[in-house]
Amino acid sequence: MTQIVNQANYTIKAAALRVNRSTRTVKRWLRDGLRCREVAGVVVIDHADLMTEFRARILANPNRKNGGNSPQE
Repeated sequence: MTQIVNQANYTIKAAALRVNRSTRTVKRWLRDGLRCREVAGVVVIDHADLMTEFRARILANPNRKNGGNSPQE
């Protein structure tokens, strides 16, 4: 399994790898309001914005138990 190390910015694919989710999930987060910008025609997501969204989704999940294997910042 490929693991992405912390970067300042991520493409959709790299963001999905970073938080261990599918590209479809990251695209849904973008539709739901995850901040991004376009650089030379490529969608770019800032690390802080990605991790904030990921943590919010984890905390909002009522089935989530304490612990787990969420990515480190």
